[in-house]
Amino acid sequence: GASRVIDYLYTLPEVNIDQIALTGHSRNGKQSLMAAAFDDRIKAVVSSSGGTGGESTFRWSDDRFTPGSFDRMIYGNPDWFCERLSWFIGREQKLPVDQNSLMALVAPRSLMMVSAITEYEGNPWGVEQSYQSVKEVYHFLHAESALAILLRHGRHQHARRDIERYIDFFDYSFNRYSIAPDN
Repeated sequence: GASRVIDYLYTLPEVNIDQIALTGHSRNGKQSLMAAAFDDRIKAVVSSSGGTGGESTFRWSDDRFTPGSFDRMIYGNPDWFCERLSWFIGREQKLPVDQNSLMALVAPRSLMMVSAITEYEGNPWGVEQSYQSVKEVYHFLHAESALAILLRHGRHQHARRDIERYIDFFDYSFNRYSIAPDN
């Protein structure tokens, strides 16, 4: 769907096609990552509170770290994922790829991972592990300044202050704002 919208945006003369950004929250956070990974016309993305299968890898999403564990995510939302993914429940270490691999596909374009530290199903530790992993790819591509992490205060929903930080990140990504995100 995002790619079809971008197709349309490309037909509008008032759109700067070099500054197309995307954000999503919760399930749409997962979808924004998928769209940005496979459509390089998206130059910047903010994935907010996507949780397990979003900014937090499946490998680091078990009951030790989050109530939104891998098995609960798969069983609770069977229409969100390929049915074969359930084979990896209890065998997450055997996954051939994980969400950090998906996020690495966004590089060297701008990516901000967002989660709330007090969110019930959030997993700030898992998001930090993803950030550290993806940071290596951004470093390799000399694009470290295009990667950001925001572990915000609050619950699952986001507030106006959070949206302002997302817009600041997009402005920074497009050289319209000089203050780098505070990682």
